[in-house]
Amino acid sequence: MKLKRTKEARKALTFYRASYGLSPPYRVLVDGPMAVLSLTRSMYLKEGLASLLDTASPVLVTSACVRRELAALVATRGGARPLGGRGDSGGGRDGDGGGGGGVRGGGTGPDLSGALLFLKRVQTVKCAHPGGGSVPASDCIVSLVGGGAGDPAGRASGNGTPSSSSPRGRGKAPHPLTPPSSSAPAPPAGLLVATNDDDLVRRLRAIPGVPLIRVVNQTALRMETPSTASVEAAANAEAAKDALSPAERAALAAVVGSGGGVMEVAKKKRRHGSRKAKAAEPP
Repeated sequence: MKLKRTKEARKALTFYRASYGLSPPYRVLVDGPMAVLSLTRSMYLKEGLASLLDTASPVLVTSACVRRELAALVATRGGARPLGGRGDSGGGRDGDGGGGGGVRGGGTGPDLSGALLFLKRVQTVKCAHPGGGSVPASDCIVSLVGGGAGDPAGRASGNGTPSSSSPRGRGKAPHPLTPPSSSAPAPPAGLLVATNDDDLVRRLRAIPGVPLIRVVNQTALRMETPSTASVEAAANAEAAKDALSPAERAALAAVVGSGGGVMEVAKKKRRHGSRKAKAAEPP
């Protein structure tokens, strides 16, 4: 199974590199449920990600909104947090038991103060939602990967805020799939998301170009295959590259409208050149 997960991750990374400009060093955004889950199940998250992504040192990051939400839970519950319920009963894309990271529901949970301490030790990425301030952690993550600030209508529908027609890019230079935006900063380059929150996963799958990492089989990390939205957006971008621009269409129409005069001139030049070459040959 480990070999299968490694092959899946390699194939997915190849797709994201070719279609969305994803490149090392890989930065993996860790949310609250993933931090709690890794602590509860004694997972070495950084080492596991390094093996999965075949990289020496993946960079773990989080956002201030994620920390604030977890800190609020620690304050209101005295550090204890029920673990289970949403995200803990499955939800893996291929029915592999991919859930297990929810921080809602019944049962006795871990000391969340340890998870908060873990998130305080990783790097912080600047929030991308407009207006500043604090928003729910899931909305902050969606905005960080190019999905806007989190539309309540999108949350209600379970599809996330973006649609498959609003792709996103990565890398230092703007990718052809990146739409212009004046209301929020560009998404961080090379950002993957590690979460086991089923609701958040459903929203992120609707955003093209978001690599998702989940926990399966209790402690194993798995990268999901590219979502339908990612594949369709990449295919549309490739088709757009092959399509003629308006200027090219106008030039082609002008050539066709001239009755092929350009081709006739070219043929005459070739014939004239061959006669000159024959005349220059010695007897």
